[in-house]
Amino acid sequence: MDNNREKIILAARKVFALKGIHQATLGDIAREAGVAKGTLYYYYQSKEALVFEVLDEGIGAMINGFSALNEDTDLAQLTCGFLEAMVDQQELIHIYFHLLQESFRNPGLRERFRQKYREWREWGTAFFRAQGYCQPEEVSTLIIAALDGLCLQWLVEPEAVNPARVSPVLAKLFANKV
Repeated sequence: MDNNREKIILAARKVFALKGIHQATLGDIAREAGVAKGTLYYYYQSKEALVFEVLDEGIGAMINGFSALNEDTDLAQLTCGFLEAMVDQQELIHIYFHLLQESFRNPGLRERFRQKYREWREWGTAFFRAQGYCQPEEVSTLIIAALDGLCLQWLVEPEAVNPARVSPVLAKLFANKV
């Protein structure tokens, strides 16, 4: 990723998290990135295109952190790693849930989320199959739902979601490898 694009993505994450997607303007983002508005338009034809890029880049970076997982990785490590990434990526989590809400009104955005959830379920299914789970598709769906719920609770009440304490309990719920 080139330097201007990277600066724009980082600025957009910050501005979207502070102002919300609707209130944020491309001018706000250009100012935060320290680039001309024309430079921003060179990379992104619309705010929606930038929003999608922010989500894809951010979620992709979080997911890439799990690429080294294998059949020896336990579920507590997996969930704890995800929840710690959530704490480290607060702006991204705010944007994620804002976009998820927007997806109910925006068919294009809804389709992007459907595609992402499919990718995550497929990845989870492969992981849980390698771990010997009898119903890996269902376990993958349930873990994703639990992690989404924990992220949402953390946004509302951060002190109530402690990754180090929650992760082993969540892993125990799935310990029988249903």
